[in-house]
Amino acid sequence: INAEYMGPFLIGLLSQFDLNHVTYKTYFVGYLPIYFGSLSSSSTFVLHYISSTSFSSYPNSIKTTRHLSLWRSCTPLPDLSRVRSFSSFSSPSSSSLSSPSTELNHGNSLKYLKRFACSLDNQHIIKIHGADTIKYLQGLISNDMKQIVDAGSGYTAWLNAKGRFLFHSFLTYSQSENGEPVIFVQTHEDYHSLLVTHLRMYRLRNKVMIEDVSKDYSVNVLVSKDPADHQFSKTSNSVVSFPDQRLPKLITRLVTQPRELTSIHGLSLYSNSALFDTFLRCYGIGDSKQELQPNISIPLECNLDQLNAISFEKGCYLGQELTARTHYQGLVRKRLFPVFLLPSTSTLSLSSFRPDLEPAPASSTNLCIPSLSSLIAFNPNQNSSDPNLLFPPELIDFSQDLSKAGEIPLIGLDITSQTGQKIGQLLNTKHNVGIAMLRLEYLNSYDDSFSVNVGGQTFRVIPYCPDWMLAQN
Repeated sequence: INAEYMGPFLIGLLSQFDLNHVTYKTYFVGYLPIYFGSLSSSSTFVLHYISSTSFSSYPNSIKTTRHLSLWRSCTPLPDLSRVRSFSSFSSPSSSSLSSPSTELNHGNSLKYLKRFACSLDNQHIIKIHGADTIKYLQGLISNDMKQIVDAGSGYTAWLNAKGRFLFHSFLTYSQSENGEPVIFVQTHEDYHSLLVTHLRMYRLRNKVMIEDVSKDYSVNVLVSKDPADHQFSKTSNSVVSFPDQRLPKLITRLVTQPRELTSIHGLSLYSNSALFDTFLRCYGIGDSKQELQPNISIPLECNLDQLNAISFEKGCYLGQELTARTHYQGLVRKRLFPVFLLPSTSTLSLSSFRPDLEPAPASSTNLCIPSLSSLIAFNPNQNSSDPNLLFPPELIDFSQDLSKAGEIPLIGLDITSQTGQKIGQLLNTKHNVGIAMLRLEYLNSYDDSFSVNVGGQTFRVIPYCPDWMLAQN
């Protein structure tokens, strides 16, 4: 729809509203976003479409002479019956989260970050409460609810009856005023609706209530290698902080009321999850449905056993049999690894990163690949490198976005050796760092010749071993 027809009318209409008291919903008329919603006076103006016939049905409170004259001036009027609602968001305020960059447009200055904080816009929260909450969840999740209750928080996976991955989430424990357990479940937006359906399907006769409370809370993260950054005093009852159990020494998660935080330890919050998503990929942690694929991925191949998501001491739970058998029989033949994608013309070699070429142990296989710490320390000029850097500055390229070179399909892109053998799949990428499922047997004699084709361009693939994997083994 050509926006020029609607512009004058909408500007006149919006000028009558006190925008500080409007709860917005986002609509689009062609290229023109329209923000309408409920006013504090309880009158409702939700714009689904505007036509010469529908305008007559609008409340008299908006049919002023000015509006009607603007309306008549917008001829010829297009048919707007196809206008549809896209999303909703809370009204802006002066205390909204400040952001150094909502899009990562700082270029390569980000490669020297030592710490950062983000407000995660891709997280949803589900509240589960009632007398049977602990028993109910104990039979559904891969981690032990007893340990989660004792610690106050935990990380877990949810599996189907065949032991395949369904979802992953963070759980925090509290109690209601009458002493009943309350569990808040944080999950990625990719899994949110499916998880709610899953919870309701298995509720049966358990005395539990399941509520979506995503609009009532905001999830934030602080990432730093400095232990002092992860010390938080109890300053507000509405702020809950706990370690991200995947990388507890690097990540602290903070749950607050919406827009309560504008900074953490003096760090302004990035207003979305883009930088944190890149960080997780750089550290070899799958988070979205492209890396952790519902009903397809096997938990141990996704390293969930090494990321504190699975308890092998608890009793039965949905999908437990295959997971336990795979663990005790050592049948894991491939795993998720982080990879850097370099231009085919790059002259960097494996010996540049690890001159000693000592294997980096992972699982039961000795892998001839560099560790993440060695990549961070790598400096071709032989100058001292700061070990507190979060990213390898000589490898990561924030100015490059390979996702724009070609869409990564859900099943992944084949990674091949120099002889043409398929050694794994690239599942997701951002900038020039990605997550790949690689067969361990091909990493025993890594020859620095792996490659992948993205959008018609060939890139060298440099797999490496995250330090948490070394520590686990």
